Amino acid sequence: VTLERISNKSKLPMVCYDTYKMMKSVIRHLIENNYKNPSLIVGSTNYLYNAIERVEAFKKALNEYNLEFKEDNILADEKINYFDTTASVKLISNLIKKNKPDSLLISKDILAIIIMYKLIREGYKIPEDIGIVGFDNIEISRYIKPSLTCIDIPIFKFGSEASKLLIKLVEKEKVDNLVIEFEPELVARESTLRLYSN
Repeated sequence: VTLERISNKSKLPMVCYDTYKMMKSVIRHLIENNYKNPSLIVGSTNYLYNAIERVEAFKKALNEYNLEFKEDNILADEKINYFDTTASVKLISNLIKKNKPDSLLISKDILAIIIMYKLIREGYKIPEDIGIVGFDNIEISRYIKPSLTCIDIPIFKFGSEASKLLIKLVEKEKVDNLVIEFEPELVARESTLRLYSN
């Protein structure tokens, strides 16, 4: 049993989420708050299937809402991770200076928080100058200032459903659905709420 998709051709039992609906809700929220030039920051698309899915969903969502897609506004690199935040911050800082996005969708909350505070130290106003969205909804996201807008990926539900599915498979019980898909929820907070920041 896998958590998240590992391939669009995989026949393994899995617990996952609808990446396109997730990305669509983020882009819609950004548009509603007058953002028009978002950038997506993910890990390497060479071997991380969820990064590939997020990139494709990002492109589709932009197209659906008639926003221009620019290749330069996707940063997909194996150095984007929370194990080496120095390298990640450098790459993201370069993207901001070069492409001047008005919002960032960052694959991990902890990295989003680090980038947000770096931008604040450099004189950026969040969310007025640039909006920040994370993908996790870790506990600290609601308590920092400004609080972080997140996609809430229900990790505990994932684990619970994966355990139930695994037990059924081990005990050779009938399993009606080998793919359990959740719809992540957008939790809108201060880091993107331009309309309410004044």
